[in-house]
Amino acid sequence: MLMKKTILSLLIVVFLAAGCVVKQGAISLLTSEAIKEVADHDLCLSYYAAMKYRLSTRNIVPDINRRALLTEEDWGYVRFKNIFPGMSVCALYAAWGKPKSVGPIVHFDRPDRTRILRIYQETRGTREIQVYTEGGKIIDYID
Repeated sequence: MLMKKTILSLLIVVFLAAGCVVKQGAISLLTSEAIKEVADHDLCLSYYAAMKYRLSTRNIVPDINRRALLTEEDWGYVRFKNIFPGMSVCALYAAWGKPKSVGPIVHFDRPDRTRILRIYQETRGTREIQVYTEGGKIIDYID
């Protein structure tokens, strides 16, 4: 049993050293108890990475559901890698992964209202998709 834990720990360290997306994939190797310590943002990104690299989501999905990070409607879109206005940012990350860039947009007429622009690179080609969020939800996107 000790040998199994040592190998698992070593695999996680290798994943973490390899980079961010792989780090998210390493989360799928954690036990259901250990995954409870993972931040919401990282948990949603780990779902994306697990699906992309065909890793197990056995411990990820129950914790996403336990935390109520995605609605049933969100899940319906995430499974097909689609997004919609009103979807949570966590669901966006579960569907499309980490954006190429993230930056705030401050409205000069309403400085109390800050939108976040997340830019995604289309998988094939050079086209960028702009996703605008506010208050943790997608409000619009331009592809």
